[in-house]
Amino acid sequence: MSRKKHEASHNPPVIAEEPAISVSPCKPPPPSGESKEPDDAYNYNCALLADSYLFFNFLDAIKEGDGARLMRQYKYFMLFCKADGCHSTKYALECLYQFFLIHGELSQRDSERFIWNRSINNHGKKGYNIPLDEATEHSNNFVKQGIKNLGPNISEAAVARICKCESATRSILDNLDESISRHKHSGKHSKQSSSMDLQELVTKASNFNIFKEQPGRKYHHFKNFQVDRLSDLDSTDLYSWISKHKKNVALGVKA
Repeated sequence: MSRKKHEASHNPPVIAEEPAISVSPCKPPPPSGESKEPDDAYNYNCALLADSYLFFNFLDAIKEGDGARLMRQYKYFMLFCKADGCHSTKYALECLYQFFLIHGELSQRDSERFIWNRSINNHGKKGYNIPLDEATEHSNNFVKQGIKNLGPNISEAAVARICKCESATRSILDNLDESISRHKHSGKHSKQSSSMDLQELVTKASNFNIFKEQPGRKYHHFKNFQVDRLSDLDSTDLYSWISKHKKNVALGVKA
């Protein structure tokens, strides 16, 4: 009774009435931001620009010998290849198994070697690194030239001798060319100037305002092009895919 008297002696709080919620079987209309038509030209060129930056960053990491940056690029490549579905499954797996090697299968010493021993610099200058497979091709070409010069005197022992002394022979020839100031032709293929083509592309891009979104522009071969390459990537499926191959590695099975 004392509680009721105490509550009655004070003003009770005012309880606001909640508005009634109407239930309708009809689907509500989408927000105004989602109802606009996509712009294929804008989406395509933005995606192309983003992919170009990613690829050029990858090439620059090779030239600088930046192994850590290369590994970060491979993470993006793995996600892009996984989002591409069956067209790039093998590439996605190769990227994934690289990270298995670095973070699980290799020792700390071998992991550091794997990350940082991915390019070689034969000139001693900044930004002149090349991939190891390209350096191997240069080595094979040098050995093939030596074998060709043997003529009819070719033998297994002679070929083995050329292979073993390749590094010393290259060093001697390079020092000789430098001492007599002999110009050494680069192995790079000559390229025609692309300035006129580039100028034409820039002019067309400016005329069509490709980097200004205009809803309704359509491409015949790239209909409903998505600007985000990872928009179709299912994170749940990605997690299951990684877990599946982690188990395969533990069992000694490789896809």
